[in-house]
Amino acid sequence: MAVDKQEQAIKLIMYLTTQSDYVTIHDIHKDRLSGFESHEEIRPALKQICDVLEVKMENDEQSMYRLPRTFDGYRDVFSLVVNSDQVYSFLSSNYSQEVVTPEFIKEALVRVTQTPYFTSLASKYPDRAKPGDALIAMLAQNPGFPAIAAMFSVSPAVAAKLLFPETMSKYEMTHPKICFDITFASDMVKRAPPGTVLSIKYEILAQGMVNLQLSGGTGIP
Repeated sequence: MAVDKQEQAIKLIMYLTTQSDYVTIHDIHKDRLSGFESHEEIRPALKQICDVLEVKMENDEQSMYRLPRTFDGYRDVFSLVVNSDQVYSFLSSNYSQEVVTPEFIKEALVRVTQTPYFTSLASKYPDRAKPGDALIAMLAQNPGFPAIAAMFSVSPAVAAKLLFPETMSKYEMTHPKICFDITFASDMVKRAPPGTVLSIKYEILAQGMVNLQLSGGTGIP
């Protein structure tokens, strides 16, 4: 996509994050908050993102659109905005708050346990409880699915780990709490004033202490 078309597509996505129901092109145009001046502006943006939208017909005449409410659909939309300056607004939007529930987080973790690494682990111990089930049960207690959802809502890096588990290393998959905490902290330090230093200490039972120090800061709002 050309830059201007991409910006228009993201602008339309961000407008749709404010809508809880299906809308038509006319609905978008007549809403001054959409930022679109005409149908001619809306149509190219709609064409760019139509593959990820839920669409239905109104009285068999007019198409109506909304952002998807499924895990896969949300992941597709996230892929379109993740590299834009709107990603933080997207994650904290009404749309994300509606979709990214504790059940959504549980589904994301189930998908982590369905990766080839966990499948291979489970095949080695066919008579025992699946390692993935134990992992999900552990995370349900500490830090809990609502806490992970809260991290997801402000950290694009945490969201990316959960939406695309194939990008996680074996260590990250088997130590997800540490992975999410460090990824979250790394994301947050980017939003701090330049020169910020963040220290993290982890005490790993019977293995001593892990000290991490992150420094940086860009002042991202």
